Amino acid sequence: MAGCLCKDGSVSWKEMSIPNNLKVHCTMVVVEVLYAGFQVISRAAASSSLSLFVLPVYRNAVATLLIAPVAYFVEKKNRPSLTFSKLSQIFISALIGICINQILFLEGIYHTSATVSSSLQNLIPALTLLLATSLRFEEVHITTRDGQAKALGTIISLCGAMVITCYKGPFLLHFRYPAEGRSTSPYEFHRRLNSAYSSWQLGASCVLGNCATWATWFLLQTPI
Repeated sequence: MAGCLCKDGSVSWKEMSIPNNLKVHCTMVVVEVLYAGFQVISRAAASSSLSLFVLPVYRNAVATLLIAPVAYFVEKKNRPSLTFSKLSQIFISALIGICINQILFLEGIYHTSATVSSSLQNLIPALTLLLATSLRFEEVHITTRDGQAKALGTIISLCGAMVITCYKGPFLLHFRYPAEGRSTSPYEFHRRLNSAYSSWQLGASCVLGNCATWATWFLLQTPI
């Protein structure tokens, strides 16, 4: 922060200004904190009795009620004309980035956890870079330090996602019968273990699909 020193030696708070870089970083920290809370709330919502296909409807309906009036009055004079081409782009963007994206996210977080979901979603920048490079939206100069850092970060992200998807880890506690309190038989234990592992892989795969649709959605925003 930069302040103005008055003649009496005090600091004038009216002249205090926050650097733009600090504002950006503070905003991103707030966004990450809110997003962490969103992951936990989404996990609780996915575990409720509501259908995973109904939750996105409620979520988007509330978002529409909150954002539509603001968008109408703020951009009333600057709103571009809606042509068939523009409406088609908006429809495809909403289908991939809103509908399919949210269903895959809720299905994935239901079968895994908020921690796994948030960890796998760190793959979004890497997938966005791969798609942008493949479609010639961006160029990666592998001979430069920036290009090498991008390539190395992408490889590390992909390896981490593969580990989380394929390896769940051992259970710390054995299964027990709720009524008698006895440990399960080895057959029953392995049956439940395989079932949980299959559910884990399904959930992680859905979160990866969520990351892919989100990366695609970022690229779709460019022409819109």
